[in-house]
Amino acid sequence: MHDGKFTHTYQERIWPPSSLKGIRYKYGDLDDVIELLLAEPYSRQAYLPIFFPEDTGAHHGGRIPCTLGYHFLLRNAQLHLWYDIRSCDAVRHFRDDLYLAARLALWVLGTCQEQESWWDGIRPGILHFSAHSLHVHKGDMHHLDPRAT
Repeated sequence: MHDGKFTHTYQERIWPPSSLKGIRYKYGDLDDVIELLLAEPYSRQAYLPIFFPEDTGAHHGGRIPCTLGYHFLLRNAQLHLWYDIRSCDAVRHFRDDLYLAARLALWVLGTCQEQESWWDGIRPGILHFSAHSLHVHKGDMHHLDPRAT
């Protein structure tokens, strides 16, 4: 928290206020990703960023998102998800991060299927997870010791 507020929430990154404008265009959101997939199912541009330019350098002095973004890619009748994250705590957050990413992929697929019958033949694909820093805090190391159970 910074000044009594969270520095960011994932909800505001997934659906930023419609009044926000980038350098040239209004901010997109998850609904725009859905619209793109419906219009161009094989697009290579179905990317949902979570890390925004305002996070660069953490000038506000608070925390910045760990998730960089989600890239949805339809190939061979499967909707794949690339989930890129800059930092992940292997003990405290890894399982939740993967679960929520998988649920997001299923939600996107289900939403496309609800809106366009062509998507009914599409199945969930591979969840590709990449963590630039997968770490464990020293106080949690005992969770990794198989003799501790």
